[in-house]
Amino acid sequence: MSDILFVSSQPIPMEFAQLCRRAGYAVTDWAKSGNEARRLYRARNYAVVVVNTPLIDELGDRVALDAFMSTTSNSIVIAKPDIANSLEEKMDFNGVVIVTRPVSLRAIYRVLTLFKAQERRLAVLTDQNRKLQEKVEEIKLVSRAKMLLMEKLHMSEDEAHRHLDKTSKDQRRTKKDVAESIINMYL
Repeated sequence: MSDILFVSSQPIPMEFAQLCRRAGYAVTDWAKSGNEARRLYRARNYAVVVVNTPLIDELGDRVALDAFMSTTSNSIVIAKPDIANSLEEKMDFNGVVIVTRPVSLRAIYRVLTLFKAQERRLAVLTDQNRKLQEKVEEIKLVSRAKMLLMEKLHMSEDEAHRHLDKTSKDQRRTKKDVAESIINMYL
């Protein structure tokens, strides 16, 4: 389960905590002030920061925006309609979700499930990115090893390529491992 930081001068409502659990989140921490919230989300990674305005030391909009901009957390601000309208103008294109009071638990649930879907998509993209970076690194190593074979053993590029392939197959090692061995041998 992903963690939620609940920032409010009021205790966490039981219905809210249950709703979060249903959406795949756990409300793990509660901060009563903006300063306390900042200390918590800078020390720990939360999936979502929910700010129930106003806080004891500030409105809370800056907490939500800062959490969204400086961490990987999504942010939700719960505010009275008049405050929510003014916040929407500030937060419109910043990615912070504004929910007006009285809070519709259904609306909060929908936002949380949207965030959960985004988390899954981001995890897939992050994994794809990692694999691509590993492949790029392998290509760099193989190219470097081929250059060394060409330079040190006066092979052509095709001969160096065949040498890497054959060594890899003969020794049942990856091309990357063989390339690293060649680089270590000649450098």
